[in-house]
Amino acid sequence: MKITNHGSIISSNQFLFIVNGISTTEGIDSRFQSISGLSTEIGTEDMRRRRKQIYPSASFETQYPNLVLKRGLIVSSGLISWCRNAMETSSLNPET
Repeated sequence: MKITNHGSIISSNQFLFIVNGISTTEGIDSRFQSISGLSTEIGTEDMRRRRKQIYPSASFETQYPNLVLKRGLIVSSGLISWCRNAMETSSLNPET
């Protein structure tokens, strides 16, 4: 965290964003105002009691929330072009 001259706190987190093997350090536009959905939920279910013993809960289904990348308006962006092309053509091939 960084504290500005006005006393405001600025939180800074960095994430490595990889699309088809190309990382953010190799030229993909990856500036976002906020990122959410980086979590995992594991469902559990209690086992039945047998002969006066209580068995622990067992893990079952793993769920992941939607990944949401919020950003400001950018006129031209390689990431926006790649996403638009992937959605319109159902193709996830990297551009060269």
